[in-house]
Amino acid sequence: LLSWTTVGASPQYRLQIDDKPLFYGTPILDQVVSVNSYTIPPELALTGGVTYYARCQAVDGAGVGGVWSTIIDFTIVTAPPPVPVLVAPPADATIPTQTPTFNWQPVTSPQ
Repeated sequence: LLSWTTVGASPQYRLQIDDKPLFYGTPILDQVVSVNSYTIPPELALTGGVTYYARCQAVDGAGVGGVWSTIIDFTIVTAPPPVPVLVAPPADATIPTQTPTFNWQPVTSPQ
């Protein structure tokens, strides 16, 4: 999800995403939206490990775009999170209940 602050009474925003920081050529995404956020659709299928760049601009009612925002960069993380380690019950334990409680060591998501 990409989001940005609203600009006055701007009815729309143009969002561009590209893998080139200077946005030369046709961007990967060039979308006009009427809200100040955008969820990248699955069909866009951004590639993991690639750095992407995004910028947006307010668009007035006549379709005229304002000044572009500062370009931000982001990378899609494709590494899976670490494997959780079972803490309790221990392996091969005999459990005297039909509703046992399982506990794992906490794992962190990759950054």
